Amino acid sequence: MCNTSSTVSESDIPEIYTKNIDTLLKELGIPPKLQENYKTEVSDILFGKLPEKQTFYVIQGIFSVDKLNRFKGEKLMNDNTVWTHMDRIAKLINEQSLTIQQFFPTFDTEKCIKIGKLHDLPEWMTPFGDIPTPDKERLSQSSEDLLKYIDILCWKVMQKVYKFKENYLEEYEERETIESQIVKYNDFIDAFMTAILEYKSGNTKKFWGIISRYQERLTDIKMGKNLPLLQPLLTKPSHPFFDIQKMIDFSPEENQEFSSYLEWEKIYLQSV
Repeated sequence: MCNTSSTVSESDIPEIYTKNIDTLLKELGIPPKLQENYKTEVSDILFGKLPEKQTFYVIQGIFSVDKLNRFKGEKLMNDNTVWTHMDRIAKLINEQSLTIQQFFPTFDTEKCIKIGKLHDLPEWMTPFGDIPTPDKERLSQSSEDLLKYIDILCWKVMQKVYKFKENYLEEYEERETIESQIVKYNDFIDAFMTAILEYKSGNTKKFWGIISRYQERLTDIKMGKNLPLLQPLLTKPSHPFFDIQKMIDFSPEENQEFSSYLEWEKIYLQSV
């Protein structure tokens, strides 16, 4: 049940993979001695299978996403896994839903929460783990396209293995609906607040830069360059999580407290 039938034949391995996998591994800083292992795990996904270690976890009834830490490669001072991250996204959406529906009456809270709970599952399947968005944005376009392609293939495998009926990942990646943009917004918010938590906990050297990079992303959202459907929510914010200017103005060295962080902190404490 865990390994599905092949979705591609060996002669049909897509050009996007053969041309770009070496560049992607190099840009992600994967050591040469590990690159073949990475390729083996990705090739399983290309052939419509769960990679071997994930198949083991499924057989054992272990959902290993709860063991996959956020901010791959960074030593965290606080508990933060991909699973607790997705759980917080769902809680954030539930907290915001009434405000969102004031601006978007047809907003589907249930669907949005489902997308939030599932959006990072490909990080569990691939060897790449959680790559923070600012790091992804440093990749070349060909590497970014390959990562997105692999994510979509992961979702197709999981649809078969876990019997998911809807292709929520594709909707999330396309970012054309208010539900998908709300999930991505909260993905940014949770990563930003997590970085602040790490900084406040003494993890200052690395997370100062991470906070600044997420503030750049939030500035793009405020200016309508990214997630444009959210503009009505951000223009006159009636909920702390949409008061994006306070997040942009946050200065780590001044140790400021602001309402959206305090509200996020309550949700964080429920998830650990």
